[in-house]
Amino acid sequence: MLTVKKGRNVTDSSPATADGAPGPVLALSDVTFARRRHTLLAGLDLRLAAGETIAVMGRSGSGKTTLLRTIAGLAAPDAGRIDRPAGRIPFVFQDPRLLPWRTAVQNIALVLDEHEKPSAATWLATVGLADTADAYPATLSGGMRQRIAIARALACRSPLLLVDEPFSHLDLVTATALRRELIAHLAATDTAAVWVTHDPVEAAESAHRTLVMDGPESGTWQIVDHAGYASDENVARALTSLLHEPLSVGVAR
Repeated sequence: MLTVKKGRNVTDSSPATADGAPGPVLALSDVTFARRRHTLLAGLDLRLAAGETIAVMGRSGSGKTTLLRTIAGLAAPDAGRIDRPAGRIPFVFQDPRLLPWRTAVQNIALVLDEHEKPSAATWLATVGLADTADAYPATLSGGMRQRIAIARALACRSPLLLVDEPFSHLDLVTATALRRELIAHLAATDTAAVWVTHDPVEAAESAHRTLVMDGPESGTWQIVDHAGYASDENVARALTSLLHEPLSVGVAR
């Protein structure tokens, strides 16, 4: 197992550059974390700009969701520094996690301050569900429930969104449509995102870069820059290959 340096440094702000220009939305510096005495991630350095999405891939148990929780402040790194936006960091989960006794518009209003609650209907309309405001989750399809979850996350107006395989339980046609809608929303609002997925095709289509994690024991990782490939298909093939080979520590391709 890799030796882990003890100590944590997490701040709720995005640093500015030396010339005063806005810094990255999210900055991870030499971040290491371990669980059950196994190192999942060692020495990760990452900067994420406004409007940029990074996909996160790796075998089951490699620490992908732990990374999201650490970025969100729900878990602390064992070493390194994380600079993130102040306030609540919204998640889009595999399951929509809607309250069944509240209507669609009420589920969105839960994340809004009292004076903002009237805007819940507007956010619902943003995802094409204006006519479902008074419907309860049990009466809606899986795709519609996930759209509501996306609207709820966007309503937080955070510059950073954390995405954890939100379409894995949906059929291919619905999942593809919702993925493209979320990509469009991120672009329209200049929102940065960290997007966990098991699907190389989804990673290629949704992200600008992909972090591939090797997982327990080694904690090794690679970051693949999609700009170095001619097409999404080539990116997907490269990611598929990486998932089946040992990784080097701290490599950016």
